[in-house]
Amino acid sequence: MENPATVEESVELFLSLMESSGPLDLKQFLDRIPDAIREETEAACAVAMGVYHLPGGGREIPRLSGFEDLILLGEGGMGTVYRAWDPGRSRSVAIKFIREDRVARGDFRSRFDREARALASLSHPGIVRLFGRGESGGRHYLVMEFVQGWSLRTLMDRSRSRSDAEPEGSAHPQLLRGHHRFQRAAQILAEVASAVAHAHERGVFHRDLKPENIQLGAAGHPRVIDFGLAGTLTSKSIADKDFLLGTAMYTPPRRHASGSAAERDIWALGVMLYELATLRSPFGGTTLQELEDAAERGNFVRPSVHDESIPRDLELIIVKAISPHPADRYGSAVALEQDLLRFLGGSPVLAGLHQPLGG
Repeated sequence: MENPATVEESVELFLSLMESSGPLDLKQFLDRIPDAIREETEAACAVAMGVYHLPGGGREIPRLSGFEDLILLGEGGMGTVYRAWDPGRSRSVAIKFIREDRVARGDFRSRFDREARALASLSHPGIVRLFGRGESGGRHYLVMEFVQGWSLRTLMDRSRSRSDAEPEGSAHPQLLRGHHRFQRAAQILAEVASAVAHAHERGVFHRDLKPENIQLGAAGHPRVIDFGLAGTLTSKSIADKDFLLGTAMYTPPRRHASGSAAERDIWALGVMLYELATLRSPFGGTTLQELEDAAERGNFVRPSVHDESIPRDLELIIVKAISPHPADRYGSAVALEQDLLRFLGGSPVLAGLHQPLGG
């Protein structure tokens, strides 16, 4: 059942996948459900997850004083995230619990505390807000802003799947299609870079930037989420073991690493910009070693080979951002943001100049 057409078919597929694969990320599952039945499917699947017994003990939707109607959104390596209603403030919120099987592990508690401290120190329209934290039944949780919308990954997947022959007026306004798609890609990434620059200025380094951790709100503006691997390193350096964290595609090549804590985030911004502009990954490979080798050699197809209509200045920015050598890349998230704003404003970009950018 590839494309369920009804709520009943959707729930049937959901339970089948749970039985064969274990716990699912409900948010990602809902991305494949038609818009017309997504909300009803979400509610039905949430109920199913509350009563369906998974192998090894099942799942129970927690009760939390002061919040109502908890609905599971997804589960990651460290936490489980629910959407809930805060009746006192008449708003939806996202509540992130430490996973029950991680509560006793000190390293996961430390990561959870780091995320709370990181979010508490940041105030930027492009970063999800922290409303509070607490503990219930021995489980620590964070109460955060709920961002209703697509992830950047979903935006790219849906943009890629739309037919080129589809009439211009029928496309979703957020899709990366049509005459203004490159400006849209640059605008999204410039806003993300602005948020990352704000964090870096306050000594916070995300270290796991990727399309799944960028959420697009109702107005199409991006929000950076999931600071679970965030570092607040006063030395502004990264130990070699830290390269094992996060996701390989968005990790800079270790062989040429500069040692800057900001380097990882800046590299990830460049990779995401390539993906937004081309709807393709820059580096081929099926293993971690193959991906790393391709990145170290700068072995990627120039964006204009995929699409010759890409503006030259945008291509120059992309090529600079994912250069294999740190000295050839942008030296800061601010520098990347500023060059993107130059492109959007019709001014010459600095990426084509043979000089280091940023600090």
